[in-house]
Amino acid sequence: MLLVERLLEPGNEPSRVKRGDIMMMVLPGGRERPRTEYAALYETAGFELTCVIKTKSDSAIIEGAPV
Repeated sequence: MLLVERLLEPGNEPSRVKRGDIMMMVLPGGRERPRTEYAALYETAGFELTCVIKTKSDSAIIEGAPV
């Protein structure tokens, strides 16, 4: 399974993704997720997170395989 999502990176460095995360929490009630949360979601669905490919945009390709 492939997801194309904005990936929240750890640390306190400013980024557009973190600013977007704050906006999502305040306005529609959503949020961006870090890699660890995607891994947990994949596991719950019977998949294993196998690869995260960063792109030139704010989005990443998050790959999972059935277990």
